[in-house]
Amino acid sequence: MAIMINHHLLAVAFGILGNIISFLVYLAPLPTFYRIFKKKSTESFQCLPYLVALFSSMLWLYYAMVKGDAFLLITINSVGCVIETIYIVMFIAYAPIDKRNSALKILISMNIGVFSLILLVTHFLLKGNTQTVVLGWICVSFSVSVFAAPLTIVAHVIRTKSVEFMPFTLSLFLTMSAVMWFGYGLLLKDICIALPNIIGFVLGLVQMMLYVFYKSAGRVEKVAEETDLPELPVKNIVIFKAIGDDVLIPVDIHRFVKSNDETKEDAAVDVVEIQAQDPHEPKKQDKSFEISSGIIQQDESPV
Repeated sequence: MAIMINHHLLAVAFGILGNIISFLVYLAPLPTFYRIFKKKSTESFQCLPYLVALFSSMLWLYYAMVKGDAFLLITINSVGCVIETIYIVMFIAYAPIDKRNSALKILISMNIGVFSLILLVTHFLLKGNTQTVVLGWICVSFSVSVFAAPLTIVAHVIRTKSVEFMPFTLSLFLTMSAVMWFGYGLLLKDICIALPNIIGFVLGLVQMMLYVFYKSAGRVEKVAEETDLPELPVKNIVIFKAIGDDVLIPVDIHRFVKSNDETKEDAAVDVVEIQAQDPHEPKKQDKSFEISSGIIQQDESPV
């Protein structure tokens, strides 16, 4: 008897934790929609994950009502329907015309049309346990879609090597939520609750690994760009032959120009004045080299 009580309490504990984390899952896109509201643009964000999440919440809410004795499923999915509806309304309000039309088409066809069809078929054509089982497996299929919905931008992440528009927090909370609801379904022996959360855990893990990989790659590339060594200044050397003995003298060429008695750097013409005297010659000569555009011009003037 004590084991049965503990088993039930453990299931309730997993259900409560599942409610808390699932609520955080619904709140995870808040930074995204704050950004959309601030910029008045949906940029490269997609509406499909929120449309699928709304549809899944609607199905699980219907399943919980049909099954009965599933208060924890009813509470969290009721909250989910409200939050996802707010997100979708905001997305449609700020999306460009093409994205807005696409979101409205999916909303009408899936969230209204398909859900109405499921509701009518399962309510009027199926009865008893069969109705619960069929509804459960329908929920399983669309719960997997909720976990896989963020993968729609994976191709964009791989192509651009940027995770700017990949919601990491959503993937993280979906993975944590999958663990809790798997435990809840396992303890209640409800395979329809447990099974999709196994797939959800795997898909969420893949998304987080992809995020970490491209985030790290982006940081490495940024550091490499910031630490490029600056170009070193080029030193020019003039080698000249003095009168008499052959003398090779390397001279660093600096840019300067003479104006009156002042010397200014960064001139357009490079001028170097070098004086040399042959010890065997009585006369003294000044050697002036003017370097312009890589050509050395020599000017000799006797004293």
